[in-house]
Amino acid sequence: MGVPTLDENWLVLWRPDVALAVILQCGSYFALAGPLRPRFSGSVPINRQQGIAACMVFTLLYLAMGPLSLLAEHVLFTARVLQMLLLTQVMPPLLFLAVPNWLFERIATAPYLGEVVRASTRPVVAVVVYNLLATVFLLPGPLGAALANDLVHFAVQYSLIISAIFLWWPLLSRVPQMPQLSPGRQLLYLIFSMNFMMPIVVFLLFAQDAWYPFYAAGEARLNVASLADQQVGAVVMVVGMAVIYALRAIRPFLSHCDSAWYE
Repeated sequence: MGVPTLDENWLVLWRPDVALAVILQCGSYFALAGPLRPRFSGSVPINRQQGIAACMVFTLLYLAMGPLSLLAEHVLFTARVLQMLLLTQVMPPLLFLAVPNWLFERIATAPYLGEVVRASTRPVVAVVVYNLLATVFLLPGPLGAALANDLVHFAVQYSLIISAIFLWWPLLSRVPQMPQLSPGRQLLYLIFSMNFMMPIVVFLLFAQDAWYPFYAAGEARLNVASLADQQVGAVVMVVGMAVIYALRAIRPFLSHCDSAWYE
């Protein structure tokens, strides 16, 4: 599989197909929050903060799956890690800020969808499913197979995004039927999630040989050593997750009252 370049076709970099998909998703959000909102009883208009958060979500989605995808799919493993962090660690918290409570409640109480969401957002299920998927699709075989087929790659990316939303749900939920974990449980949850990813990070960091031959052509074009790219990607992954999880772990305690940690 050759490495496309901007000189060959500018559409390769700017991905109008991704832009169109993101515009449709963005339009659906603002349609639900605007003209279609009166159809839902108990709904209220979104505020400015939610609108800004939504714009940030769709901007990140386009940048990660559009321009960054050229590097992430063909050139650098480090870009792949950065793409994964943006889609699964940065975007979901912004999504929870953007989506109004009444819409989350509608999802949680829908006859069939609500049952799937309630089962998928149980803390043990959510943390295991996301981290297992993220680990498997960092292994050379599954990642290479996904990158070789656009449809499979699309399914993998959206599976990771959905599982990441479920991962963040116990931390950020505002739905009374599915409340957030207590601050103490949130801390344990984040520590477990971080530790789940550590074996793959350690193997990537201390491997003696490069794992990803399908990035070799792109790395050679940039004069980057494959093993160095792999090790930098591992460092970016662990530092990025540590910073994001630490910020989330600290926040509940800054505003926490005198009630017990685990109540």
